[in-house]
Amino acid sequence: MKVGILTYHRAHNYGAVLQCFALQEIIRKQGHEVEIIDYKQPFIEKYYNPQVSFRHVIKLCLLLEFEGLYVYVKRYFDKFKKRRFFNEFRLAFMKCGKPFNGTNIPQDYDTYVLGSDQIWGIHCTNGYDPIYWGNFPKGPGAKVFGYAISGTTAYHKVLSEDEIRSNIGNFNNLSFREETLRDDIAKVAGIHAEIALDPTLLTDAEIWSPLINSEWSQRNYIVLYQVRFIKGEEKMLNRKAKSFAKHLNCEIIDLSDMQYSVEDFVSIIKYAKCVVTSSFHATVFSIIFGTPFYSFKLYDTHDDRYTDLLERLHLSKHVVDKDSVLSEIPFVDRDMIKKYLPLLQESSFRYLKTILS
Repeated sequence: MKVGILTYHRAHNYGAVLQCFALQEIIRKQGHEVEIIDYKQPFIEKYYNPQVSFRHVIKLCLLLEFEGLYVYVKRYFDKFKKRRFFNEFRLAFMKCGKPFNGTNIPQDYDTYVLGSDQIWGIHCTNGYDPIYWGNFPKGPGAKVFGYAISGTTAYHKVLSEDEIRSNIGNFNNLSFREETLRDDIAKVAGIHAEIALDPTLLTDAEIWSPLINSEWSQRNYIVLYQVRFIKGEEKMLNRKAKSFAKHLNCEIIDLSDMQYSVEDFVSIIKYAKCVVTSSFHATVFSIIFGTPFYSFKLYDTHDDRYTDLLERLHLSKHVVDKDSVLSEIPFVDRDMIKKYLPLLQESSFRYLKTILS
């Protein structure tokens, strides 16, 4: 069977490309021919591939704002470096089809799998995107499935309930990452849908071995990876990580600005003495590799993705908050992971097997 995956694989974001790679490898290991459908979603392309504003550069020069000019130029080159890292990863590890812009989607797939990630998050696509809602031409007999689709219910702002029901009709079956989204769709469209795990949670360390750079095993460091902040206390996690690193007499590798390659992201977490993070995927990869970690609860509702996961794995001791003092490397109970993670994975694997049979 030829399977096409539609997701956020072109975003310059570790979680976006790694969840896509994971789903690709899981489907491939089930014996299917799989490709990433290379959809150049307009808003994502503009957001992650900004152009230099020469008018702005000239203005800064005329105003003698050399510090602002330095910051602007540095920011551009940082984004260029980041873009290069992600493009190199996609070329090396992701089997992508021909690029398309929404008007010429390939029709030679037997099955389309849409997801995971926030493909129904209108803030991610700047409104309703019909492609991510399965509204595109398909070949005869082709089927469309959603896997671990994520988003918020803000689509009600741009779609009527009749339009939502019409779009749901594009799918043969659906699964979602969050219960709130699943329950809302079930209420509006009158359908039953599954809850499925982020694809990275269906993997083991072996899948990631082609990405590993063993040179990181020679360094003595902890990892800091911030993707969210407490308003007014943006430096809180940074301060705690610095104090912790000083206590452990080691360096900090800060992944927050994404100035490391995707392969290094995975490798750095694998070989770290400890991971300090507010990221779901940094938490997941710590679990996969059995790396000690602390996941910070910021009480902004986005914590639930990893706090709920850690509770279900009986690893809640790894959840800390701004009042916590990091003084020792936590023990990772790998027996708990081996016992409870397969139980969480079971329904997701069953769903994938069903839709790809």
